[in-house]
Amino acid sequence: MDVSTINELGKGLCGILRFQTKPIGIKLFAKISDVPGDFQIIEKKLVTCAVIGLARFYEKPMAISKQNSQAICLGADISFGWGSLPEGFAEKNVGLFTETAEGLKGILSNWMSLEDRFEAFGVAPLDTISVVPDIVQIWCSPVQLMELVYANGWYNGHERLVMSTNGHGGSCYEALTVPFKNDQITIAIVDMGDRKHGYARDNDTILAVPISKLQGLFEGMMKVQRTRHSYPILYDFEDIPFPVPAPVLQRKFPGIY
Repeated sequence: MDVSTINELGKGLCGILRFQTKPIGIKLFAKISDVPGDFQIIEKKLVTCAVIGLARFYEKPMAISKQNSQAICLGADISFGWGSLPEGFAEKNVGLFTETAEGLKGILSNWMSLEDRFEAFGVAPLDTISVVPDIVQIWCSPVQLMELVYANGWYNGHERLVMSTNGHGGSCYEALTVPFKNDQITIAIVDMGDRKHGYARDNDTILAVPISKLQGLFEGMMKVQRTRHSYPILYDFEDIPFPVPAPVLQRKFPGIY
């Protein structure tokens, strides 16, 4: 899939679901020198979720190196393979996350890792990104997430999207490393770091989509818009008979169909 097609899919998703912030693409770079010139490289220490927040709210391509992103958040370090659980960390932080040291060790145990394969990552709005991203994050409300799940199910009705979480590692792990490693669309919870540093809203959720799955998801979404399950919701007002007549379901979205 080329960049122009990805840009159009980003515009189309926004046109249908009317997100508060645009879907973003995340690109993992083997070398910092691989980052395209249109990305603003952040030259200070900044946690992963804050970089994502900057790209979401400023709607600008942002990138950061391993050097400036590691050793701030333990979850992100483990996710990228840039660090590991320090000796004695669990014992020193009992009562901050869990009641026991064993419980705290369990929070970060068995996490997948990108194995320190990347020196940098970039984040940009999907409708303007200049490179093919590895992962698309769609930040959305619960009802918009429902629509996206319906869209995925249009062609894959047998497939149940899964969220497996203990509440930690939202945008940096559950919505990045997990879908990247599994090559599967993943529902992710927005964690406390996303809220404190990435300015996530109370009703935000994330659908993380490997780039290989984006086209099918969008095509499923277009099909869903021609049914009773379209968005915005077609409420059953008293003057519309049930089942809803086909003409009511033929709502059009300029520039998409």
